[in-house]
Amino acid sequence: MFCKYCTDPNSQYVSGCSNFHITSLRKHMKSEFHKKAASLEMAKNAAPGTMPAEKAIEALSQAEFSKMCRLFRICHSSCKHDRPFSDFVWMCDLQKALGVDVVVLFVLF
Repeated sequence: MFCKYCTDPNSQYVSGCSNFHITSLRKHMKSEFHKKAASLEMAKNAAPGTMPAEKAIEALSQAEFSKMCRLFRICHSSCKHDRPFSDFVWMCDLQKALGVDVVVLFVLF
């Protein structure tokens, strides 16, 4: 017997199991590794637009989305150039000084 979700080489349900007791099956189905593997498989096969992250992004207005994109670009550039996170605040202040609209809520720590 094989588990179609689990890919852990140490699991007996990957290489095949000859134990058909219902208790061992229930124990495997309740294991954390199986639950995580099953949820990842369901997420891969989910229809587009049904995941919580996608729904949250769709709920943002276009203006909020563009502001968040700017913040992520600032954060990405500071990480890419090995700058400390404390530089994020003054980089956002610089963007505001240049006339770029930045979400104030995320800048105030």
